[in-house]
Amino acid sequence: MGGLGNQLFQYALGRHLSLIHNRPLRFDISGYTALQPDAKAGTRLFGLTAFNVSGQIATPAELSYFQMYRRPGTIGRIARLLNSFTPYRRRHYIQEPKAHYWRFHRSVLTSPLAGYVCLEGFWQTEKYFADIATTIRQDFVLRAPAAGEDAEMLSCILRTDSVAVHVRHGDNATSVAKDHGVLPLAYYQEAARLITREVSHPHFFIFSDGPDWARENLTLPGPTAFVVHNGDEKNYQDLRLMAACKHHVVGNSTFSWWGAWLGKKDHQRVYAPMKYFMELHRDNGDYYPSGWILLPVL
Repeated sequence: MGGLGNQLFQYALGRHLSLIHNRPLRFDISGYTALQPDAKAGTRLFGLTAFNVSGQIATPAELSYFQMYRRPGTIGRIARLLNSFTPYRRRHYIQEPKAHYWRFHRSVLTSPLAGYVCLEGFWQTEKYFADIATTIRQDFVLRAPAAGEDAEMLSCILRTDSVAVHVRHGDNATSVAKDHGVLPLAYYQEAARLITREVSHPHFFIFSDGPDWARENLTLPGPTAFVVHNGDEKNYQDLRLMAACKHHVVGNSTFSWWGAWLGKKDHQRVYAPMKYFMELHRDNGDYYPSGWILLPVL
């Protein structure tokens, strides 16, 4: 569920558990019914098939095993509630409570599992897959090589002191993701100022689901390229370009989180917003990897 960044987190935990327990991994894509993505409406597409992932799409027969936990209304709520009091080793449906978001719970990895198990949640911390980081990086290599404009942009990124800057605007600027909100321009300006102190000749590459807004509002102290040719239909191509950059200014988005994590290099500088949700007060928990530089958002 969710956009590509969320899908990568969900896959990473599923992949780890499949290796721990020597079980096949299946993807439930029943929530992806749209033919076209819409950034402003928060409509996403299933994007894992573009990567070298291990796993298959779940069949209707496989999904039917968990139907009662996912039914709308009272019956579904009662089934999920009763299930939440069951030890992990006996659960067939493991749902991440909202109170656990951004929190690592080791028991998810260490507990024995029942037979068929469905995982539902976001699982947004590298601690769920840090032990298999090399495998995850290999799995998230795109199946097809860069071509056309992507190959040209990749070449430019590799030969410069490239800095990926991600601006999530799209649904963050609407009521769809109103709690997220849009990061203030001062955050990006401060991150760019710090980058220029550490990097001799930074070349900024702007990635955004609201490229027109970013172009009109964002001015950075150095050569700047706006990466706009892929759109949300091919956002996995943008992720490859972002990961190729040497340094990162992360937005309040799991998409740029992955761009920075997959782009880990020697001497990498990653700047991230200390406040992720503009309209909520939530502790960052285990969301950010150690070593990333968190900047205040005023």
